[in-house]
Amino acid sequence: MRSGGLRTAQAFAWAALLAAGAWAASTPEGGAIALVQTQASEARAARWPFVTAAPAPEGALRDAQQARLFDESGAPVPAHFEALSYWTPDCESVKWLRLAFSAPVEAGRKARYLLRYGPSEAPAPEFAQPVKVSERDDGITVDTGAIRFVVSRREGGFLASVRRGRSEVYSPADMDGPYVVDQTGALFRARLDARPLVRVEEANPARVVVRAESWCVRDPRAGARGDSAAGARLTKCLLRYYAYAGEPWIELHWTFIVTADTEVTAFRDIGLRMTGGGRGVIGLTEGQAQEATPEAYLLQKKPRLYKVYERKAPSWAQVPGMKPPPPQWTESSRGRWAPGWAANRTFTLTMRDFAALFPKELYARTDRGWSGLLRSEIVLRAWPAHGEFNEDWFAEPATAPGPETPLDRIVGANGVALNALYFQNSQAWHHGPMLDFGLPDWWRNENIVGGPMTPSWLDAFAGGKGRAWEAEALCGRAALPGPVKFHAAGTSRTQELLLDFSGDRPEETRGPAAARRQLFADPPHIWLERPAWLAESRALPPADTAALERAEAAAQRARTLSADSERAGLWTWGSRPEFWAVNGAAGLSRMYGGEGLGPEGIGEWPLYMRTGDPDHLRAARAASAQWRDVHLVHYSTPAFQELPLESRKVPGAATAPSTYPWRGGAGGISRGEMLLWDYLLRGDRRSFEALELHADFLMRDTTPTPAGARVAAVRTLQAWYEFSWDPLAAARLKELQETSPRGR
Repeated sequence: MRSGGLRTAQAFAWAALLAAGAWAASTPEGGAIALVQTQASEARAARWPFVTAAPAPEGALRDAQQARLFDESGAPVPAHFEALSYWTPDCESVKWLRLAFSAPVEAGRKARYLLRYGPSEAPAPEFAQPVKVSERDDGITVDTGAIRFVVSRREGGFLASVRRGRSEVYSPADMDGPYVVDQTGALFRARLDARPLVRVEEANPARVVVRAESWCVRDPRAGARGDSAAGARLTKCLLRYYAYAGEPWIELHWTFIVTADTEVTAFRDIGLRMTGGGRGVIGLTEGQAQEATPEAYLLQKKPRLYKVYERKAPSWAQVPGMKPPPPQWTESSRGRWAPGWAANRTFTLTMRDFAALFPKELYARTDRGWSGLLRSEIVLRAWPAHGEFNEDWFAEPATAPGPETPLDRIVGANGVALNALYFQNSQAWHHGPMLDFGLPDWWRNENIVGGPMTPSWLDAFAGGKGRAWEAEALCGRAALPGPVKFHAAGTSRTQELLLDFSGDRPEETRGPAAARRQLFADPPHIWLERPAWLAESRALPPADTAALERAEAAAQRARTLSADSERAGLWTWGSRPEFWAVNGAAGLSRMYGGEGLGPEGIGEWPLYMRTGDPDHLRAARAASAQWRDVHLVHYSTPAFQELPLESRKVPGAATAPSTYPWRGGAGGISRGEMLLWDYLLRGDRRSFEALELHADFLMRDTTPTPAGARVAAVRTLQAWYEFSWDPLAAARLKELQETSPRGR
């Protein structure tokens, strides 16, 4: 009865708030916007941080500090408000307003809020535990009120210490931090970079973001001896530390960027290592855990295929595995992937999208240090050091097939016959002991890919259009005007991690640590209760109802097909092909550029913004991650820039429009507005950085491009200009629009 009375009281309070002028926002005096948690969580938490944005009509809000947030009972909620963009270049009227706040999450319930803006005499409530940041020559200190941690300005920008109360709960062991091992066994470590670039990207009472950029530097004391083709350093490392008011955890986004000539360099292991007290434990879905006694690892070979191994002297032995997570897109799972996690007494490390970004490995080793106390090493491996070939996937044969070898005679090293899914799902880069981006010449045999006048075996998988030979990674070198070098330099991937230093027991399936893992894996979001407000405020144009319904149906079909074909993976997660082959599989051509726009030209972000459906948000987030990490180029060298156009990556953040995104480079194909929505609605700093780099490239690029590419460039620059009012963007837009009659 008490619960029902409370809910009834909240309903009356909510009705009163709405009646007080919730939709008066069209007047210069201000108004209000009703917000809602778009997904009911299965976990509960006394507090969880939310970041979102809301549009205000032109002239309605001139100062972000005039905004106030109220919960369903009418109580004011401490929140940080920030103007993200303005209606005009004079920046006198806020268009998009950032909201960052913490609030309780109830299982099975969607919380509602009221954002009111305009002149107010009531002071905004302050955060009980605002997050604080201070800078010194040796590091940046962040205090959330629950923990205090230091990001070193040396040692690769890694954590120097974490304290809870008066106790230091984490200090890095010598080998902690990101690292990479090449095919020779040479070890490269980020903490050996003594001059990382470390800076505060964002600081306010709700959250602080610290960015650290470093190189993985050759460790002469460990790994294989001798020369490495990579030289003294291999891969760039980006670490972003998100800290939230009152929280005992850090959201760490670790990005590795491929920097090597991948025709001569491959990767045996890419990982992040941390060491703490107590016994190591590896976990998957809640209630499933494996202690490391003394060593164990969980190897994910496919989205729903796991193996667990323990060290049984003198070798490894497989033990009963863990149950796989549910399929990606089902009514019961609501598109969720189960998180992978590992823990000891000091911390719990959880990875979001663990299953989707396969192959992966969680490793733990427990021993007694010099003090006699148990210590455990936890490693998340973005490319597994114990990688295995999948038994039913084609593996590169030891001897390359000759150009005349019949297709039914091409058999892999594991005895599996060549099949189109090997190309279709990029299986070469999603299984096996080595991540090798090299493209064997036998792939380009005409009997496999065909030619301009020769239909081929793969044509059915190129959208049914008989153009497999045009898929740029498959076309023969002889078909191109000059020598071609295929390499993956510039591509990257981000692992989104939760480092929980609360001291709560991770193995308790219903405890606060488990709830945080669940919320982190599938975070709830706050958005407009009435998406029609987008058109009413003029933040977005009105949507045709019939077109929206067709776009939703197409998006659902694409997600279902992707799930059925298990196309998720380290280099493909988030892509949604622009067309599907006649057999229902994804077409080879142009399938790696993030989401497709569908038949109505409406992508997943606009679908979420206009419907509030969390399925669209999950797909939009994944598509943005695919675009910013894999499809955009974040690294180049003078040597690569001197290569022919068919070989090189364009410096800066240029797109790579090809079947395999590490082939070729041009600046025209563009979906930069995805990155903008990801920053506006979710506050993702990597997406914003990628958009800045991409827009900067498009403003400087003078390479002649086809009309369609100019239209795409206009689309991204228009989004950037309306967000930033950058005069350089305006000038470049004018140039592009003069040569692109279809440009906006």
